[in-house]
Amino acid sequence: MTNIIIYSIVVGLLSFLLYEGLVYYQSMAEGGSEQCPPPSTEETTPLTNAQDMTQLKAVMIGATGATGKYLFAGLIKDQRFTKITTIGRRAAFIPEDVEGASDINLEEEVKSGRLVQITKEQIDLNKEINKETVGKYLEGHDVYFSAFGTTRKIAGSAEEFRRIDYGINVDMMTVAKEVGVPHCSFMSSQGSNSNSYFLYMQVKGQIEDKAKELDFDKTSIWRPGVMDRGSTTPRFTEKLAKFVLHTIPVQHVASAMLVEAVERFQNKGEQQGTKCVPIYLNRDIYRYDGLGSKGQPLEK
Repeated sequence: MTNIIIYSIVVGLLSFLLYEGLVYYQSMAEGGSEQCPPPSTEETTPLTNAQDMTQLKAVMIGATGATGKYLFAGLIKDQRFTKITTIGRRAAFIPEDVEGASDINLEEEVKSGRLVQITKEQIDLNKEINKETVGKYLEGHDVYFSAFGTTRKIAGSAEEFRRIDYGINVDMMTVAKEVGVPHCSFMSSQGSNSNSYFLYMQVKGQIEDKAKELDFDKTSIWRPGVMDRGSTTPRFTEKLAKFVLHTIPVQHVASAMLVEAVERFQNKGEQQGTKCVPIYLNRDIYRYDGLGSKGQPLEK
C-alpha cells in the first residue's frame, strides 16, 4: 500500500513538472504577446525629476500577496503616483527586504491623503461587488492593478476557488470599467487558457478573456512562470519546479507592472489607432522591470 502511495505521488509530481516544462518552452516559442507586439522597451534617456511631470492615481487589489506587496511598495516609493488606493481584507504593508523600507511611514502617507487603505471594515469582497458598493473607491484612478489570486487548496474546493479567484477579479474589473478607470493591469499565470483541463489555468484564462471583453482603453496581462517568492514560504509544487525550471522573482513582476503602467500612461510605444492587449511572459517581464540590468539574463 505504501509503495502504491509513493508511486502515485512521484507520477503526479513528474506529470506536473513535465506540464510546466512544456508550457514554459511553448511560451518561449510563442513570443511576448498573442494580441500585438508589447510596447517598446528599448532603453531611453531617463527623465530627470524636474522633467518627468507624470502624475498617476493607482488602485489595486491583492496588495498583501506575494507579488502585490512589492507592487504596493513600488507605488509608495514612486512619487509619480500621487494617490494609491488598496482594497482588501487587511491593510497593505511594506516588506522588510524592500530597500529603504524603514524610511517609509505609511501613517504619514495616509494622513497626507496620498494613501487610502480600504479594508474589510469598509467593504467585504466576499459579498456583493458592484458599482454601488465599491465604485466610489475605484473612480478617479488612472490604473487598476490586480495581483489578487488564491489556490484551490487555500479556497477549500474547486467551487470556492472559482468564486474567489474568478468572481472577485471579474467583478472588480467590471466596476473599474464602469467608473471609467482607463487601464487594467492583471497578473495572470503562464499557461493560462480558458479551455484548459487544469482548473487553475482555465480560471486564469477566463479572467483574461473577460478583461479583454471589457475593452478598457489599455489592458495589460501578465503571465509569469514559476514564481520565486524568496523568503516567503513557497507552494510545494513551486519548490519542486525550481530545481528544473526557470523561475522569476516576484519583485521583478511587480516592478515590470509598475514601469509598464507609467510608460503606457505616457503613451510610450503605443500603436496609434489600435487597441493592443499585450500579454507579457517571463522574458518580457525581465526586459520591462528595470531590474534586468542588475545581472539578470534577459533570455529567461
